[in-house]
Order: sequence, then C-alpha cells, then structure tokens
Amino acid sequence: MAKPPKLTQEPPSYLPEPSEDDYWDWVKREFEDNCVTIESVRLETRKDAIGIRTSQKKWQSTSASEFPYVELNPSEKELKNKPKLGKISTKHHMYILHNEAHDAEYLAEHLAFARSLIDEISEQIEKRVATPKLLKQLSGFNYSVGIIIHAWTNEQSDMSATRRSEQAKEADTVHRKRWLAHYVLREFKHRQRKAADDAFERLVNRLVFTAPRDLTNAELEAVTMKGRPWFAAYLGIEDIGAHEYGLLSDTYRQKKIKKAMLEDFATQSTKDLPSFNLEIPRS
Repeated sequence: MAKPPKLTQEPPSYLPEPSEDDYWDWVKREFEDNCVTIESVRLETRKDAIGIRTSQKKWQSTSASEFPYVELNPSEKELKNKPKLGKISTKHHMYILHNEAHDAEYLAEHLAFARSLIDEISEQIEKRVATPKLLKQLSGFNYSVGIIIHAWTNEQSDMSATRRSEQAKEADTVHRKRWLAHYVLREFKHRQRKAADDAFERLVNRLVFTAPRDLTNAELEAVTMKGRPWFAAYLGIEDIGAHEYGLLSDTYRQKKIKKAMLEDFATQSTKDLPSFNLEIPRS
C-alpha cells in the first residue's frame, strides 16, 4: 500500500515572511478593533427588555435609555402617504439584547474586566515588548471579548412569557393593595398613618411566621386561601425560612400609597381576597 505524501511544513514561497513589525501591527489592529466593540456595547437589562405596556396587548422596550433610537427621515411626500413612517424606530445595534439563557451578572463582569485592561495593554503594545504580563493580560482580554461578542451576536429571548408573568405580578400587587387598604384605613381613623402601616405590618408578619396551630381559624383560613408567600410579598421576602420578621415594603407604605389611593382601593372588588375581619396584633 502506497504511503500518502508528506505534507510540507514550509510556507508557500510566494508568501513573504512577516517581520516583527508586521506581527506587532497585526496585534495592534486586532486589539483596537476589539476595543471599539468593548467600549461601544451596552447590556440590555431584563427590565428594559420587558419594557412598558402601551396597550392591553402591546409592549414597548425601554432599551434606548443610553442610545437614542435610530430614526428614519422620510420626505414630506412619504409622510403624507404613510403617516406612521416617521415614527418607526429600532434599538441601537450595539445593544447586547437580553437573553434569559445568559447570566447577565457574568456578562457584566467580563465587560468590566475587558474595559479595565484597555489602557495598560495599549501602553504595552506601543512599547512593542512581549512581556509575560502583556501575554497574560492580552489573553484574558481576548477571552472576555469572545464571551461578549458571542452574547452580542445572539438573539433576544422571546419576552412574551416573561411579560405575562409581569402582568400577573402586577395584578397580584393590585390585589394586595386592595386587601391592605381596608386594614390601614381601619387603623388610620384614630392613628397616624405610620402607626397604621406598622399595625398592618404586624398582621402580615403574624400570618407569615406564626405556626398554623397558633393561628385563629380566620387567620388559618386566610393563609390556606392565599399561601404564606402571598403575604410574605408585602415584606419583600422570598425565602420565608431565612427570616423571623419582616418590614413592610415601601411599595405598600404611605410613600407609594396615599390616603386617597387607599380609599379608591377600598371601593374596588374584594373577590378572591382573604378575610377583612382579622384581628390586628397589638404592639
């Protein structure tokens, strides 16, 4: 059986041997190209990707907070035929679009790390001295750049399910405000607002942290109906087992819900809400 011919290790004769300056020029160009990318990209936050609801079924991303939208400039004739044409906008192309599969904190760390090396690497490349320090920093920089570019070239996640989840949370928050309004207004008749908020805080803490055997029948029925996490949300607590007491979140205090709003919530539907006849624990 004939042996395959050996592959030559010699470069083709028509390719000139690069000089040391050629190599340094190439390193500099590659580095500067990556710097432009790293200094220009922005991470789209999950909140901006979800955006704001403009109608019952439409949402608008708020990702143009740092970069302006790219606006079209149609002629007057085009606008006359298509009035909405001048309002068309798009996200800036340097956004790393939010993707639920990505670790946003991990990406932010690599972006910050790569940016932190730019000045020092640039100075060393200008000196054209290949030190161990330069090789280490350049390899770390290029590794982070690769992670960022990979994320940048990925598509944004479909945010439909996330937006539905946000709508559900928003609706649940409104339900909590309706339930809260009845108790805070009851206490507010003969107390200051802060004292009324604190009284409601004690009630919620009792429902969240008291053992079922120590709850009244009415309290146990309320907890069974909505579940402890529903009441823990008033305190901004997700891991109930890691706490013994919680403070009422600002979302449900006077800072965010004025008396007029309480009165409005108290007139709204009470369907699917826990009992309004629970005893508020005294301090």
